[in-house]
Amino acid sequence: MSRGSTNKAAFKKVLDHHEGKDIRKGIEQLKKRVDKHFGEGDDTVLSQRLVEKILGRLEDEYINLHKGILLLLVGPYKDMGLECSFMVNDVKVAFKR
Repeated sequence: MSRGSTNKAAFKKVLDHHEGKDIRKGIEQLKKRVDKHFGEGDDTVLSQRLVEKILGRLEDEYINLHKGILLLLVGPYKDMGLECSFMVNDVKVAFKR
């Protein structure tokens, strides 16, 4: 039985709507939010370390998400000929800016 949220058409739609430029734009917005909420503490050095730690964890999550997508592309969705339009390096570059 096919579940609507896990069918091939839904996966293709998700991949089509998450191009590299969209991922980079989302990371930029995320970085601004993290800095807004955690970067303006009383201790500037401590706040900056906290922001760096949070962004490092978020970068790891994006990379893990990319790995998960690749596993799906070579596993259950391999017969669809789909590709992931963003690479791990795109994520790393976006977080370093």
